[in-house]
Amino acid sequence: AGLNLRATIDRVDRLADGSLAVVDYKTGSPKIKDWLGERPKEPQLPIYCVTAPNEVQTICFGVVRPGEMRFHGLGSEDDTLPGVKASEFAEDEDGMFDWQQRRERWNEVLSNLAEEFRSGRADPTPVHRIQTCRHCKLEPLCRIDEKGDLL
Repeated sequence: AGLNLRATIDRVDRLADGSLAVVDYKTGSPKIKDWLGERPKEPQLPIYCVTAPNEVQTICFGVVRPGEMRFHGLGSEDDTLPGVKASEFAEDEDGMFDWQQRRERWNEVLSNLAEEFRSGRADPTPVHRIQTCRHCKLEPLCRIDEKGDLL
């Protein structure tokens, strides 16, 4: 959508079939569901996926913490890396997708978000509104109730 981003990929591997796997290292407990929906909570790996050549067939978290090292992600096929599942097993509110459909969906969602940003749109739309509002300390400055949907 015409938005230029600068990012650093943690790791890219070329797999046996010649495709690429993009890995983002995490020390916490990352969730694939954070890549899904209209406003992904963790869009970094989907952004890499849709802006890279079609040879990216796997995106995953590389979980690294004491006592645990593993991959957790999605790809065009099961087990492109241990712990990676084919994308049709990842469901969001729009249903289930194969890898190509998943990439197309991410492209659509991320392009929409980029266009909102470019146009200066800044609607207060927290993903988890009740949780977000409960912990926010900026209530006097908040515009969320301008939309008319009060907590």
